[in-house]
Amino acid sequence: MCNIKKGIDNIFNDNFCTNLLNFLIQADMTTCDFDTRGQEFLKKIEKWSNDYLLKREEIQLYGIEGWYFNITAMEFFFSFYSASQKEIEEYLFKIFLMCEFGALSDWKYDYYMKKYNEEFFQKYYPEFQKLFTDKEQMISDFEKNICDEFQFGFSKECAVQLTKDAFICELEDYEKKSAERFSWYCSPENVSVNNKVIEDLKDEYPRYHNVIAGLKADSDILEVFRINEHDCTNRMFYLTVSSDSVCLVAIEDFM
Repeated sequence: MCNIKKGIDNIFNDNFCTNLLNFLIQADMTTCDFDTRGQEFLKKIEKWSNDYLLKREEIQLYGIEGWYFNITAMEFFFSFYSASQKEIEEYLFKIFLMCEFGALSDWKYDYYMKKYNEEFFQKYYPEFQKLFTDKEQMISDFEKNICDEFQFGFSKECAVQLTKDAFICELEDYEKKSAERFSWYCSPENVSVNNKVIEDLKDEYPRYHNVIAGLKADSDILEVFRINEHDCTNRMFYLTVSSDSVCLVAIEDFM
């Protein structure tokens, strides 16, 4: 049996953007001209979603540390236990990219179309330029912006294996803390001035509760991993591995 934790550690670490760029190059997803060829990147992610994505749910609660608390829950048809180490690592990249780009909104699309500021990064991040040495004819501003976006996204040895009970407990803790803050907005003295927030979020809590209930009832979950520090200052990911599927729960609650 392959070591899934090893595969996660090999990808999600302080060299993540280098790993990601190498994967994009190997998967023929880079281009020196995004306008004419680069949209193949999004087409490939769409194809993966059609092939592997079983369900996707976006949920927004009131923030614990910030304004909004965003949750993306996804289930994929991947069999990690019958895969090689290399295949597991490829699956992890595909899962991450489907999570980040599978529901790309217009404003995010515009962001990744922006011109990459070479002068700024040469001045402030000279080590980052090493990623692109000898690759100028293979990558565009699109890929550079993607790598820049995630260059500080993960740290060395940021993945931790959890028991299923500990995983469920952490998800329930988010629910409790968010609901406590949200309840303040729903109090009689505040409800009139916070009506839009209440209307936007009141139905989200039952949806999140149902996601937790579904994971709790899933007796096929064999391993669980948390990827990133448990402090809500970065995006954090939970990966649950079953015999023939994988679930990803992405959490975002910036200050």
